[in-house]
Amino acid sequence: MAPLFRQSELLTEFTAEYFPMAFEELLNDPVIQKYLHELVGPEGMPVAAAPPEGEVTDEELAEELDLELNDVRRALFILYENDLATYRRVRDEDSGWLTYLWTFHYDNIPENLEEEMERILTAIRERALKSLGSLIENTVGDLRVDFEIGVRSDDFVTVTVTGEDATAARNALEAQWGAITDHFETAESYTGTLESWDDDGITLDAGREIRIPASELGLGQGTPTQIRERFGLVQHLPMEFVYETPARLAEAERDRLYEWRRGDGRVSVNSATRGGVRATVNRAGHAQDIITVERLGLLEQSIKCGAGTDPPGLVAAIGDHLPAELKAVIGDD
Repeated sequence: MAPLFRQSELLTEFTAEYFPMAFEELLNDPVIQKYLHELVGPEGMPVAAAPPEGEVTDEELAEELDLELNDVRRALFILYENDLATYRRVRDEDSGWLTYLWTFHYDNIPENLEEEMERILTAIRERALKSLGSLIENTVGDLRVDFEIGVRSDDFVTVTVTGEDATAARNALEAQWGAITDHFETAESYTGTLESWDDDGITLDAGREIRIPASELGLGQGTPTQIRERFGLVQHLPMEFVYETPARLAEAERDRLYEWRRGDGRVSVNSATRGGVRATVNRAGHAQDIITVERLGLLEQSIKCGAGTDPPGLVAAIGDHLPAELKAVIGDD
């Protein structure tokens, strides 16, 4: 079965991208801006987006930004609760009134975002395993078996089946999802998931790395990176290959990918359940613009566009609502 995701790799890429960023760069980054907007809302964004150097009072911020004092205070305390601001209190000796002096600490943003990424990935994993449980139940529900779902250290899903009909259940699951093997026979077809790509070829994860050189892709002109963009190959996409020296994409896989480019186009999705994709399309008001959502893997889906639907436009419409990798496949029609 296909891996759910490579959590450690996602986090490594994330921290490598954001931790070296300068303070000014953080504020100009759209991801950071969206994060701050989610925290403080539209009323608090003027406060969050323009932090002064040194200490400042809430009254000074309200006057400088022409905002209601309550809106400023609300934004400041939200930033405080998320370790992005601190304050100290100073009491006026004559009046006894307390003044809050605020200092912003946006150097904590990358760490906060990393924690948020971990939370999101954990939620994705739990949702995916729940979805997989329903799929397995649909496949083996009529058989006299019990099953248990696990995840290996390399993120491949395992299904342990026991009971009177265990052999039949294993055969049914393997026919639908494939199986991990430690033995490959020459000229036989197997399934791996797209792990990485470069100018020389692509690497599939089939329990071990399978390298397919660019010359063996059979998907037309261009580098593997260009081919990936043209055919909408999202990471972790299950792909069929023939085990040879060198390995090559199977004819059935090439036919499937060329079929994607016929008709009105598609949108490939990584890291979202089929139900989640459908709900997002509906919420974005584009239910009438698609034909169906096809399941490619556990968290890999393909949105089949209807006549007149622009795949890049659909990506733009649903991208803000779906925390997933999206790639448009432009149809020939």
